[in-house]
Amino acid sequence: MARTIQSALKQMIEENVNMPSERVKKARASRDWLLERIENFEKNTQHLYFCKNFNLHFGSFSRRTKVRPIDDIDIMIGLNGHLLYWKDIYDYKNCSIHLKSDVQTSGLWKDCLNEDKSLNSTKLLNKFKYALTNISHYESANIHRSQQAITLKLSSYEWNFDLVPCFQTTSGVYLIPNGNGGWMKTNPEKDQELVTSINKKHNGKFLELVRLVKYWNSKAFDRKANIESSYLLEVMLANYYSSREDLYDIEFEFEFEFEFEFEFEFEFEQSLNYLRTSIWNIVNDPKNIEGNLNHLSYEEKINLTSRINNDLKNIEDAKKVSAEQSFEYWKKVLGNEFPNYGD
Repeated sequence: MARTIQSALKQMIEENVNMPSERVKKARASRDWLLERIENFEKNTQHLYFCKNFNLHFGSFSRRTKVRPIDDIDIMIGLNGHLLYWKDIYDYKNCSIHLKSDVQTSGLWKDCLNEDKSLNSTKLLNKFKYALTNISHYESANIHRSQQAITLKLSSYEWNFDLVPCFQTTSGVYLIPNGNGGWMKTNPEKDQELVTSINKKHNGKFLELVRLVKYWNSKAFDRKANIESSYLLEVMLANYYSSREDLYDIEFEFEFEFEFEFEFEFEFEQSLNYLRTSIWNIVNDPKNIEGNLNHLSYEEKINLTSRINNDLKNIEDAKKVSAEQSFEYWKKVLGNEFPNYGD
């Protein structure tokens, strides 16, 4: 029964923000089953050279920063590039992969090459798509609109899989399709290391706070007043909490002993304060690959600033009224799914 903002936030996070544990288990089992099917492709010479050692779970589901519902799960599918080499150039978005000159036959890559013997990622995606259509329990396999992944639609669960073919390089970065037939650099392992280290630093509270702020972001009445890239939002919060000494706890008395509980109310307000400033600044890619991640337009920044100012005012006004009245102010910030007083 929620009679304080703190208890209401905890209730809302549990009921509307965090993914149900049973669905997470189902999703992970479904993911593992799919990977086993893809591993079997290696036994069939009509498909690509797969290398399960380079498979990577990535994206918000893997980093545990995803807000319910579970709608998509991202997986990088490792490929064996022993017949290939790549050209590392300054532009991370336009790398090229070539067939080695001393190889007499292109093997299974032959249908994916351009005239200059470079590997065309679009042709590879089509070959991968064809292989996936032979897996049972899936309604369809289609190339994602970004031209970087295959979206595999499930017939029995609410989530889809976005499968991104990748090569691991000797420099440690991964190469994935760039959407234009070429290849681009990424390194999701760095993203995972970052959020894991910050979450550990703050006693496991950082990830839940990220999910709460992502939930707030999704509740914008005007879509121009939110941060479209959830990854950008996540990086900004990571920058802030990596510099924080400790997340604040509140002290309360329980059966004559003092207990401590993470103060979501305070930290949510602090996060909005930080975002109000950071949306105007350069936000560097923590992987040191993409440079500035902040591509928000001036109009988007203005709208976001206005929204945050309004929400912070509601939070401040909620402190000046009764506990019951304060709930109405928080509904203006987080929407109607914020609990009613006493529910």
